[in-house]
Amino acid sequence: MTENNNAQEQMEVTSSTLSPRILKKKKGIFRKEWLSINEYSSWLQEVKHDSTKARCKSCLKTFSVHSDGKSAVKKHMISNGHKNSMKSFDENKFSLSQFITPENELDKISAAERVLVFHGVKHGHSYRSQQCTADLARSIFASSSVAKSMSCGKTKARSIACNILGPYFTKQIVHDLSKARYYSLSVDASNKGN
Repeated sequence: MTENNNAQEQMEVTSSTLSPRILKKKKGIFRKEWLSINEYSSWLQEVKHDSTKARCKSCLKTFSVHSDGKSAVKKHMISNGHKNSMKSFDENKFSLSQFITPENELDKISAAERVLVFHGVKHGHSYRSQQCTADLARSIFASSSVAKSMSCGKTKARSIACNILGPYFTKQIVHDLSKARYYSLSVDASNKGN
């Protein structure tokens, strides 16, 4: 009986494998080459977590490319909502360089702020006076882009002094002391004078 059952199961398996398959339509997915097409490149975006969808940067809408593929992208492109949003999207599209200061410019601004705070600490100025000094530098050097961009109020001045200048000079002093054979330390505990 077991041989009969095995033979019958084998016949069922072979007959099911020989039966004609119903071909399923292949699932449509987003294709990266669509991003290189001029008509789509400015607004089309891939949805990272779902390859069956695409996103319009102009309309801020996500739509399916599952069933129609590239024609779904075309349908979205010719829709009235997309056309209207593209008008304002093209008008308001600026390059990032207009909004972000280049690194070397930021470095110059940061260096100027650190020098300003160092000067204030060296001469015993309060953190509150740093804002006044920064305003003065902006008005004196009005043509300088660095001076225009400099801002250094009491909170920022304290942060620069405690988090940047303090650790740097502490490290310098420890390094210099480790090289010295002899050194002395004197402390003025009086509160008279500077």
